[in-house]
This record gives sequence, structure tokens and C-alpha cells, in this order.
Amino acid sequence: MDSRTTTPPSHSTLSPLLLALTLVAPFGCGDGDDDDVQPREAEVGWTATNHAVARGHQNFAAHVVLATDGEIQVACEGGGSMLVAGRMEDGNAFTLDLDFDGCVDDDVVIDGTLTVVANLDVDVDIDDDDDDPDHAGAAVVVDYDGLLVFDGDIEGSCSIDASIRAGAVLFEGFAAAGVSVEGSICGNDADDVIYGDDDDDDDDDDGM
Repeated sequence: MDSRTTTPPSHSTLSPLLLALTLVAPFGCGDGDDDDVQPREAEVGWTATNHAVARGHQNFAAHVVLATDGEIQVACEGGGSMLVAGRMEDGNAFTLDLDFDGCVDDDVVIDGTLTVVANLDVDVDIDDDDDDPDHAGAAVVVDYDGLLVFDGDIEGSCSIDASIRAGAVLFEGFAAAGVSVEGSICGNDADDVIYGDDDDDDDDDDGM
């Protein structure tokens, strides 16, 4: 039996935000030296990669039954492909292994592998002291880990190690309120890549 053949399910339980996953994943670039890549270059690779991740996630959700292992081949928007394998328990919990093969998005050619793991984190704080109100909340934590190689608009190897915490799964809009980011992107602090590098802002001001 071909493990790549699965029966498309009806994913009525999937959040629309899950299908909008688009722009995120930290990584390192630059001929084996992550520190060679500036935050703005890292952002280009980050954005292109997560456009592709969103596409892979959408196709996986549409063709693989929930709570089962699956594997599909997905064509990338600008050419090339990616093999997406893993398991989706529900909208907020899944593990996907993506193997990029000349996957083109936003004029960036992506090769290499990336693992994306999402889990729901419930935070409950019950205090016996009446002066302190009880607290309960939940957030989705998405972890990224892998090694990519970029060509095209940017070039270099790209190690990935980052974690995104938000109210729902997302692959873009990481600079929005209530979203926290940890880890590194192309050897740069993830905050510098997603929120902008202060040094770059100072340079822009000097040039005005």
C-alpha cells in the first residue's frame, strides 16, 4: 500500500487561522557561519520559508485524516516541491516534517529540512489568597527546528531554532500584540528579525 495515498477528510474543526499559517521560521544563513547574515536578509528567508510552510500545512490538513500519520508531496508556488510528513491531532496540535527540494517562494529557492511542532499550552494559576484573582489562559506554542539552504534573492545555509507563542497558530503577523518570540534566525536574535533591528532603524534615521 502506498503510504502517500490518503483519503481527504472533512476538516470542519480546523481554525481558519490554521489555514492562514504563513510567515514564520527562524534560521541561520551564510556559508556555515550564521553570524554573516543580517536581520533583514534573514527576514527575506524567514518570510519565504513560512509562505511555503503555510502551503504545506494547508495541503496536509486537506488530505490527511486527523490523528493519523500521513505523507504528501506538495508543489511550491514558484516551482520545486516539498515532502510533508507528520500527524495532526487537531487544529492546535500537530507535528510536520518538511523536506524542501528546490522549493521556490518569493524568488527564494529553499532546500533542506524543517520540523514544525505545535501544542496547546494551558496556564492555570489558582491562589488561595482572596486578594489575588485566579488566572486561567491558553496559548499555542509553535517550535521550529531545522537546517535550510537558500539561493536566489538570498544565499547561504540557514539553521533554525525558534519558538512562537500566540493565541492561535499563525505563520505571519508575529509582530502583533500578544505574540512572543524566542530563539535565533540566521544567527540573529529572532526579535531583531521579526520586530526590526534598532541599528538598522538608526541607520535609516541618519540617512534622512
